[in-house]
Amino acid sequence: MRKCLNALIVAVSFCGSLNAAPIVIEGVPAYLWYKGCAPTSAAMLVSYWQPERQGQPLISELAQRMLATPSGGVQWYRIDDVLRTYDLAVTPIIWWQGDTFVTTYRGEIDAGHPVLLSVDVTADGNEDHVILGVGYDDARYLAFNTYSMTAQWYDLKRVQSGVSYGVSRAMFVEPIPEPSVWALFGTGLLLLGLRGKR
Repeated sequence: MRKCLNALIVAVSFCGSLNAAPIVIEGVPAYLWYKGCAPTSAAMLVSYWQPERQGQPLISELAQRMLATPSGGVQWYRIDDVLRTYDLAVTPIIWWQGDTFVTTYRGEIDAGHPVLLSVDVTADGNEDHVILGVGYDDARYLAFNTYSMTAQWYDLKRVQSGVSYGVSRAMFVEPIPEPSVWALFGTGLLLLGLRGKR
């Protein structure tokens, strides 16, 4: 009995200390900063959903449409407006609210949806950069930061003084279903309705 109990305690202790495997969205293109962090991160997102649109021509188009300043600055709401013109559904901006934010972010990544994040690179407590989140593990998030072609891991924390890459808010984006999908669905419902009247 004692051996079984000790084995059970060891097994429970061992299982309780395991970290969950990282969840990462594969196939997201990486771009280096060009004409602004928001246009660059948005271009990675658009290219993921629409692979025929790629690289610096797309970033330039986005920067122009977002009215980026010469230094690359963009008003956050312009990102939303411009992404909608690429047949992408944009969920309203989600501000950091602890567990609710973390759960929502992880749900989007689980669904295969990269997430635009507004972060504080300088750790001064103010958001100053836009990046693309593509993964997570127990306590961190994985993102393309526009400074490296390799995604980087950061602590999943809110913006606050002393926290580099703390998150302020997020924008969740996914493609709008093709009209043909809706047409087929509507036709199917209509046929079912007509059949039921016989």
